Amino acid sequence: MASMGRAGACGSSRSHTRAAADSATPAGAWMAEHAWEFGFVMSYPRGSFAQTCYDYESWHYRYVGRALAADIRASGLTPREFLWRLQ
Repeated sequence: MASMGRAGACGSSRSHTRAAADSATPAGAWMAEHAWEFGFVMSYPRGSFAQTCYDYESWHYRYVGRALAADIRASGLTPREFLWRLQ
């Protein structure tokens, strides 16, 4: 069985997801604005390196459910910061 790496190969669905989620595209801009309505949050938003220890990744979304996504968005925090405060 072949090992699945973290990065998507060109032409793979993971590669296409990255291209579609790029906020410089119309689809990416839509995702950035509406993903939370469907339960997804951007893991590593632009300008959040100090909080997340990761550079901005326009394609990196996590499913957390609609209610939690709405709470995270309303808080103005990154998902990591929000979840740390819940502990």
